[in-house]
Amino acid sequence: MQEEGSKAPTGPAWARPSKVRLGLGRGGAKRLLAFGAALALVAGCSSSTKSQGSVGAGGGGGTAKGTPIPVGVIGSFTGSQSSSISTALSAIQAWSDSVNATGGLSGHPIRLIVKEDNDSPSLGSAAAHELINQDHVVAILADWSDVDSSWLPFAKTSGIPVIGGTSIAGFGDTDYFPAQTTVLAGVYGELYGVKQKGLTRLGVAYCAEIAACSQALPLTKDYATKLGMSVVWSGAFSATAPDLTPQCLGMKQANVQAILPAAPSDADIHLAEACYQQGLRAVYGTSSETLSNDWLAVPAFNGTIAEEGNAPWFDNSTPALMAFHAALAKFAPGKPLNPASIDAWAAGKLFEAAVAASGSTTVTTSSVLTGLYSLKNETLGGIAPALNFTKGSAATVNCFFLVGVSGGKFTEPQGLNTSCAPS
Repeated sequence: MQEEGSKAPTGPAWARPSKVRLGLGRGGAKRLLAFGAALALVAGCSSSTKSQGSVGAGGGGGTAKGTPIPVGVIGSFTGSQSSSISTALSAIQAWSDSVNATGGLSGHPIRLIVKEDNDSPSLGSAAAHELINQDHVVAILADWSDVDSSWLPFAKTSGIPVIGGTSIAGFGDTDYFPAQTTVLAGVYGELYGVKQKGLTRLGVAYCAEIAACSQALPLTKDYATKLGMSVVWSGAFSATAPDLTPQCLGMKQANVQAILPAAPSDADIHLAEACYQQGLRAVYGTSSETLSNDWLAVPAFNGTIAEEGNAPWFDNSTPALMAFHAALAKFAPGKPLNPASIDAWAAGKLFEAAVAASGSTTVTTSSVLTGLYSLKNETLGGIAPALNFTKGSAATVNCFFLVGVSGGKFTEPQGLNTSCAPS
């Protein structure tokens, strides 16, 4: 390359009964638990890395003169989920450039080293070894790797913190520092959003192509019961099936009020359009990671409610969110914004907050960890739910935002307020 096993979650009491395995990477069952998108892993044949955010990068006349801070990023940015994940790469690069353009951190510029794993476990492992052993990174940010289970153990044994990224990577591990809602609370949030609409009869439709899709069902049933809801229909469907009449009529006959799809985004659209033609009028509940602008043009999705792990990416009403939009407009012009954008930005801002809280002008892994553990109810200016980290304990972030779809636009059903799963 050139420059350019987590523990079982202990979780809150409401989450512990679940037996669903959470140990897979972003492209596996963990993503399904968040009702996210594409699950299939496509092995890559090459990898590339590049150094980002060098001294003075970003065209802002940066004044940082100190020793560069090496920070790593590992992602499947050209893998099976590249259409949605690429925005995360643009956002973390924009964060780095914006920091360097305004003097760096404690006078030190960020040296962002991005490594692509192409959905390949071997490339992901090699990337982590290079970042840690050769580049001597102080942290790994914005984990958007489908195959992070192949390299997270090495990061842990090396004492390198993994900060932010997907809400599910490294879940239950003491060396992962989420910058957004963690997965169990996220699933709870999807059901909570539907419940706020007064809907209690649920249908769970999961993809037929991948066996892991059905793993969303037991967890959904468990949380539905706790919220006074019930799954009255469940079944598989294929994204390529020309006729989904049996599934749609089954949900219609069961008087399903809300549908929770556990499938890729394009499959969700196929299902929604088919059932709409069959006269089924139901609300869709999901995680914001599944949403795309394509949903806005689908009549069946009017009224959709989604859990969002960070503040809605389309909001620019606060200073912190205005800074996010301004940085992306300046350093990643023309790049679309979606939930992955704000999640990656939050990872960078959490690292920034840790450096500031450490009280040290020399940025090392030790100082970053000191800073992380000293943060209390940190919201990154309102971008994230309250973040707290305790040494020796796996972090859980139980609060979440809500996003809706109405009239062909994204909405904020509760503004920038958060709701929380029981602790």
